[in-house]
Amino acid sequence: MFGSDFRKIALETRSGKRIRYPGSAKGRITPDFYTGQCPLIDNDMAIIAPGGKAIMIGVDCKTGKIIWQTPNPDSLRMSHSSIMPMNIFGKKMYVYNAVGGVCGVSAEGVDRGTILWRTLDWSPATVAASPLYLGIMRLPSLEATEQEAQK
Repeated sequence: MFGSDFRKIALETRSGKRIRYPGSAKGRITPDFYTGQCPLIDNDMAIIAPGGKAIMIGVDCKTGKIIWQTPNPDSLRMSHSSIMPMNIFGKKMYVYNAVGGVCGVSAEGVDRGTILWRTLDWSPATVAASPLYLGIMRLPSLEATEQEAQK
């Protein structure tokens, strides 16, 4: 769970005992309406997009240890969008609509946590919609950008 200021808390489901998790995400910027994204649980890992120094992190659900971090060279910011798992061209990835752009991060193999692609062409001030894969590298947010460019 996240508090309104992105402080994480984890509880054992049977006892309610608090599990130690790292402190709040350093270098992140709290969105205008605080946190709104839902962390993605993929097997035993929580996938979270704090923004700041890391656009995305993989956290071991049992220990709270950060397993991998994705650098954020474009300074994308945390949005209310939730990270969505996708399989595009046979590659499992996590896709995220951030404030400032959209990115796809590897979800498997030796490059897990690495940015596979990104675009800064779609950059509204507030983002709430989660990405949706329509096939053949088509995401609704990117199609809207193409349509606007053709006007």
